[in-house]
Amino acid sequence: MGFISLIRQSSPGSWLARAVHANRYVLDCRIESGAHLFYEMDAEGEVRHIAEPVSGYAMVSAIYPAPGRADDESAEDYRFHLPRRMSAGQAANWLQRELGLFVRMRVLVNPDHPEVIYATLAGKVESRGKIHPLAHAVEKLMQLDELVAPCVTGVLFGEASLLVLLAFPGNGRVFVQTSVAPDNLAEIITSFASINGIGIDLETMPLYTGKELFAVLSGMAAYPVDPEWFGIPLPRLLGWTMAGLALCLVAGISGHFLMQYHVDQLKSEITSLSRQKDRLNQQIVSRLDNNPTGLARLLAVDFVTLVRHARMLWVPGSHVDSRSAGGVEQHLVELPVRRTVGRVAMEEASMTLLLDRADPGNGCRLTGEKLTGDVMEFRAGYACGFSDPVRKSLESDDETD
Repeated sequence: MGFISLIRQSSPGSWLARAVHANRYVLDCRIESGAHLFYEMDAEGEVRHIAEPVSGYAMVSAIYPAPGRADDESAEDYRFHLPRRMSAGQAANWLQRELGLFVRMRVLVNPDHPEVIYATLAGKVESRGKIHPLAHAVEKLMQLDELVAPCVTGVLFGEASLLVLLAFPGNGRVFVQTSVAPDNLAEIITSFASINGIGIDLETMPLYTGKELFAVLSGMAAYPVDPEWFGIPLPRLLGWTMAGLALCLVAGISGHFLMQYHVDQLKSEITSLSRQKDRLNQQIVSRLDNNPTGLARLLAVDFVTLVRHARMLWVPGSHVDSRSAGGVEQHLVELPVRRTVGRVAMEEASMTLLLDRADPGNGCRLTGEKLTGDVMEFRAGYACGFSDPVRKSLESDDETD
């Protein structure tokens, strides 16, 4: 079997040939010796070693755990299956607990399979900018071949300039091995699969080209660049906060003007009532000034009428307490209750008579009655207006004036 048969060839009319290669990428990898290397990639699948990534290039990160090294502390990238659906922030916290890491992570959720996440160190994203997970791009290519875990695949750049192998053991993880200028592809692939405990068939195992990888990267999502708070990008959170504050400000201003409107209305009503009160006071003062005789009669106590009403309200055995102020009389009739033989019938008759004393024709009305708590006295209250002669006299004086 020739090694070239392991490499997928793309026809000019395929979807790869129609892809737009406007982006520029740098592959970030670590070879078997532990050296950290950067390779600039072009649209034709060729790579060129560079010392450091240059500005304007997106990075494709491939620093995953080495074969058989699930606890590799030198790893910077991870792939995991979540036990349940999580937000990016929840997934980052879960991953830190799962790996026992004490560093912040940036998480990318696979849009085709939300239970799969890719993660890298937050500091790497903050210092480098736009970064794509290599495993995400390779899995996109695997979907075209319906290749599922457990499996081994990889990407061969140029004419065997660089080989990046990926093992998907089926436990949600991914392991990577990078070889520079490999001279025996079959042996390297077989050894890599054996270390990861995955059986393969070299005749059917797909090995993708750098050109295919470059093409698929143009439509792939990158790790979120903006700082996050509980999985929410801070610019978005800031936008929401500003929008909320703006809404609160508009609501506050509207409420202020609405409140001011009601306050102004209330002040206007108070001013109107105050003016009405002043006009009424002026009318009263003017009327009293122009009618001193009527005022004197109104303020004077009509003792004749007061006594007449008191005598009218009196019943045998009772006591009447009468007062007069401003032409209004208050009468309190108190009837002692003596429960002795021979007097009960007379007292009941006096109570009945007392309750019948109020007569609208006389200008008096019953305001209340009660029996004291010790059942020793019955009380009835009456209110009588000032007498008709006084009212008529005051009105006649007004008409005369």
